[in-house]
Amino acid sequence: MNNLQVADLMQAFLSEKGLD
Repeated sequence: MNNLQVADLMQAFLSEKGLD
């Protein structure tokens, strides 16, 4: 997997956690 893809997934995950 590409580093950018990993960073994007991590950011999306953290964003969902933050919204909750």
